Amino acid sequence: MHLKADENVSGAIFAAGKTRGNLITRKAALGFSENLSAPVSGEYFVPGGFYYKGAKDAVFLRAEAVLKI
Repeated sequence: MHLKADENVSGAIFAAGKTRGNLITRKAALGFSENLSAPVSGEYFVPGGFYYKGAKDAVFLRAEAVLKI
């Protein structure tokens, strides 16, 4: 997903660019049995010119266990 920046903002973490960056998301549902599953999601963000030049890529991972009783 390509993210745009239509706002004009100021601050130490911002630059003059109009592109926030690119966001890749993935989701999966792992089933271990009829009563146990594990939804998993992840995101990878590559910052664009909207952020300062030293901004680094970011990763977010989430996993949970679901037990049906």
